[in-house]
Amino acid sequence: MGQGMEFSVIYLVISSAIFMVMLVVGLSQQKEGYIFVQKHSRIFIIGLSMQLIGLPSAAYIICKIFDIPDIFATGLILMSLSPCGASCSAMCLFMGARTELSLCLTSFTSLFAFITIPIGTHILLGDSLPLQASDIVRQLVFVLVVPICLGAAIRRFFPEIIVKLLPRLRPYALLLLIVIFIFILFDNLAELIQAFEVLFLPCLALSVSAFILPRYFAELLGTDKLSAKTIGVQVGMQNGATALAVIITSPALTLSAISVAYYSVFAFLISFLLIYFWGEKSKPRVLESRN
Repeated sequence: MGQGMEFSVIYLVISSAIFMVMLVVGLSQQKEGYIFVQKHSRIFIIGLSMQLIGLPSAAYIICKIFDIPDIFATGLILMSLSPCGASCSAMCLFMGARTELSLCLTSFTSLFAFITIPIGTHILLGDSLPLQASDIVRQLVFVLVVPICLGAAIRRFFPEIIVKLLPRLRPYALLLLIVIFIFILFDNLAELIQAFEVLFLPCLALSVSAFILPRYFAELLGTDKLSAKTIGVQVGMQNGATALAVIITSPALTLSAISVAYYSVFAFLISFLLIYFWGEKSKPRVLESRN
């Protein structure tokens, strides 16, 4: 099998896996998340600002401070521009945070990523990204917008069936993506090991900052503690699948997946630690109807 054919097969498999994961995200949509925007728009805007402006700015600064090679910096920038991760709601549930805010931010950032990511890459990466904006838009519409909308439509018309199937679908979808991610890492194992010294500190610094700073900035802006905690989780748990969706559109970006992998590992480790430190003994609470 030629290298071009091999890349095409990998592209198709990974895109299909991401499509399935985001379809499950669409099936998980509930009206509570959209109602939250109407009642608490200020909190939503603060969380969105941390996600779309704060994290990419922090990633750009860290890449400059540590003088990361362009190919790895591209991966971190793409990761920072990606929407909230599909596992955010579960993490918020374990921490006793606001799942309705989590669902709302995940839905919005995922649905509009085909607009925000091309704009962000143009601002932060300029002409160094070997992709046209149209290529990014086309890929993100396919792996994010279409499956989320399709999943939401299916849930709307067949809610009883989806409620029963969803707990079974989630693990398989995430497992599929993990297997693909591991395949990419082992295919570039030598580069992964060599990049440890270069990426360890920058990725650790970015992941810690992504969880901690948004929470306390949100509190300084007057957000209640539970909502601020939710914002911290949302910003920290980035959707590595979305970054991969952009990376696999060009063979020249393959090594950028390594920095995405490093960040993802740190993000999951930190999130499990925060379940202990930020966790609430009580169940997640719903914010009262005030803004």
